[in-house]
Amino acid sequence: MTYTGATISNFLLNGTAGILIIAMTLIQVGGDWSAQQAGFLTLGYAIAIVSFIRVGEKLLQKFGPQNR
Repeated sequence: MTYTGATISNFLLNGTAGILIIAMTLIQVGGDWSAQQAGFLTLGYAIAIVSFIRVGEKLLQKFGPQNR
């Protein structure tokens, strides 16, 4: 039960990364987009991930590790 949240978070993050790989290929092949145009679509995802890593660090500093 302790690692359920981390396991679900990891599954969702890795699942999203896998979907991005497939989506980029489909956009380039099916949508006739260049690799650069397709890559620009992932900038929002990258910014969100880096931002929330920082938020998680601040929350960990404020509240400390929680073992329930």
